[in-house]
Amino acid sequence: MAGPQAITEWFKGSALRPFLNALDGSMRDDFVAAYTAEIARAYPACHDGKVLLRFPRLFILAVR
Repeated sequence: MAGPQAITEWFKGSALRPFLNALDGSMRDDFVAAYTAEIARAYPACHDGKVLLRFPRLFILAVR
């Protein structure tokens, strides 16, 4: 992804939604800033400046 901010924006539309909805404006901004800082710490930028977000997926194939 383009950077930690892009990861935060992606999660704001799904997993972070219940947390952000429970906060008021200034608390929401503080939370998003702290969350983005932790994303930057946990997922360092690659040599090209992009961030590789490890997002495990499980694929199941059922055959009858």
